[in-house]
Amino acid sequence: MILVVLNGSGGDALIREQVENDAGIWRRAAYPSTASTKYSNRLRIVDHVPAFDDVRRAVNLRGQERLAVLLPLNVERVLESAQMEAAYKRGLIMNQIDNFAGRFTLRGGALAFDITHVGENGRKAVR
Repeated sequence: MILVVLNGSGGDALIREQVENDAGIWRRAAYPSTASTKYSNRLRIVDHVPAFDDVRRAVNLRGQERLAVLLPLNVERVLESAQMEAAYKRGLIMNQIDNFAGRFTLRGGALAFDITHVGENGRKAVR
């Protein structure tokens, strides 16, 4: 996983910098040019997630900046497979779903993602 600072939100958001932990101190750093071949292009905004509060404060987000996470491509594929399976089991297609939640686990020595929440468009969450 790589933490990044975006210069905005929505379709026009651009990655401004990477966020690194150096001996317990979170700091901004140059975004690596090789990241686009190793990480998914799906940005997950995390500046509202309590687990990232210390990071958000340390990098001092300004103006329209947002804190986001990029997942390695292989992890993204695991996540997408779990999402598609959860939708299929509920008789839904992906565009009928607003959000998913879950947790990564190890299953048989391989990474898996267990869905714990499916939020349908305009409906209450389905567990």
